Amino acid sequence: MASRRSKRSGLVLTALAVVGLSVAALSPGASAATTTTTKAPAPTTTTKAPAPTTTTVAPAPTTTVTAAPTGDPLEVGVSSDGSLERAPAVAPPSDPFHLASLPAAKGGPKSVIGSDTRARVDTSTYPGSATVQVWYQGQPICSGAMVGPDTVLLAGHCVASAKGTWRDKGGYAVYPGRNGALTPWGSCGVRVEYTVKGWFFFRNPDYDYGALKLDCSIGNVVGWYGFFWSNHTLTSAPATIQGYPTDKVGALANTQWTASGKLTFADTRRLYFTISTSVGQTGGPIWTPLGAPFVSVAGPYIMGINAYQQYGSTNSGTRIAEPVFNNVVNWSNAP
Repeated sequence: MASRRSKRSGLVLTALAVVGLSVAALSPGASAATTTTTKAPAPTTTTKAPAPTTTTVAPAPTTTVTAAPTGDPLEVGVSSDGSLERAPAVAPPSDPFHLASLPAAKGGPKSVIGSDTRARVDTSTYPGSATVQVWYQGQPICSGAMVGPDTVLLAGHCVASAKGTWRDKGGYAVYPGRNGALTPWGSCGVRVEYTVKGWFFFRNPDYDYGALKLDCSIGNVVGWYGFFWSNHTLTSAPATIQGYPTDKVGALANTQWTASGKLTFADTRRLYFTISTSVGQTGGPIWTPLGAPFVSVAGPYIMGINAYQQYGSTNSGTRIAEPVFNNVVNWSNAP
């Protein structure tokens, strides 16, 4: 397995060309009140990257936490195996960027607004390989992103289609790096579904995020994305939308596409953009490239989950705020 990844290393370094965030969006000289936390993308070796010395994010426990929630009660996690998860308490970091280490890169409808700027992705290279197409009962329903060896981050409505109702776990097939009829890494089933109370019980779009725990560890082969939270304004931050649009048909059906631009606006819970996207890409990552001096492991870091068309003229997604980050860390570290 290690030799396979080393052969991909040249592709990985090319794929992870650093495009820095604007100073206004993510400045390393920000005041102490500004905090950002990142989750490292998967390394090109089988060895977990050590956490940098500035890391203050504690790793999530591997056991389910069932204590009474603190903070926003709608951020309490729920899972299809009947347990509840709560994000662990995290001390506010003193620096603007912090890496929560994990291994890194290996080899609601939305709309096209204005001209279609999407380009087809080569899924044999990272991060295309770590972007997944989610099928349910024989039909493609969502896109998603690997955020660990066996964990996919996606929208809450991909896992809980109606209020208080999970999809049947046996109905899923998750295809990493699918390329039309080609499925180079096969498919995985689902063991556990995750979301939070704000979506599962109330269907509040501000809480529309979730995850799937797979029955395989394909992330060790295809890699996974990093992710981060920040209380900076992310308005005008560079952003890339990636996933599997269902408006591509015929020979292009089930192919992966991407488009890039800048966020038009960001609030504390949502990200807004006019970057081209379409049905089927829901649940896919909204990512930005981060590198030095912001993080020690350069790569694509997810800042939101593609989810909706908003007001007919702007697309939007769920922002990875601090409690979202903590829940995703918890879910990705769960057994």
